[in-house]
Amino acid sequence: MASDRMGQSPSFPSVLPSTHFSQPATERRSSHPLSTMTRLSSTSISPRNFRYCFQTLSGHGSTVWALAFLDGHFLASVSNDTTIRIWERVQEHKWEGIDTLSGPERSVYSISWAVGKRFGSGDAGSLGWLASTGGDGICNITRGAPLHAKFR
Repeated sequence: MASDRMGQSPSFPSVLPSTHFSQPATERRSSHPLSTMTRLSSTSISPRNFRYCFQTLSGHGSTVWALAFLDGHFLASVSNDTTIRIWERVQEHKWEGIDTLSGPERSVYSISWAVGKRFGSGDAGSLGWLASTGGDGICNITRGAPLHAKFR
């Protein structure tokens, strides 16, 4: 694995467990709300008690395959539409899209935020780094959305 400028390797842990539509949900203690992915090109966000869906995030043009939270305030989603969408929690139960990143030429299947300190001098105004993989067989490392960017 490549090292960053400080001589330390970036870490990209799995933020959410792999989700398969045929497996039952398991309870985990977390500060994150529950999120579900659908084959309807949207992502639903619910409180941890499963009683209601407080928001459906729409914007992807195809199946949403994976999600990753960053500090409970940002969410990345990836899709068959070859994009990575970045969402920001602006209120307790309200999320807004702040950026759309181009993915590979094929579907994007997984996403993870880099954990730890920033990796370069140009990172000060961004959300750090994202690792994504897709149908092209390549792991892409991308600088995250600028803080407080507007949705494109």
